[in-house]
Amino acid sequence: MGGDSVAEFRVRWDETADAAYISLVPGSVAPDVASTLEVLDREGRTIAVLDLSADGELVGLEVLGASTLLAQALRTHLRNS
Repeated sequence: MGGDSVAEFRVRWDETADAAYISLVPGSVAPDVASTLEVLDREGRTIAVLDLSADGELVGLEVLGASTLLAQALRTHLRNS
């Protein structure tokens, strides 16, 4: 992976639902989603959902159990912003 550009993304965390949404589309909190793919843990539980555009590009990611899966530094930043 190369290049000098910095990706812009938005993160929303709902502590009550213990879920976070990471939008990978600059300037968009809710990108257009055509399909989704579930990511399962070793026990078969859904831990994330990948959102794909009609072109098959990854446009967003929902993290379930975010209080455990997101890095502590990111959780702290989201709480303070």
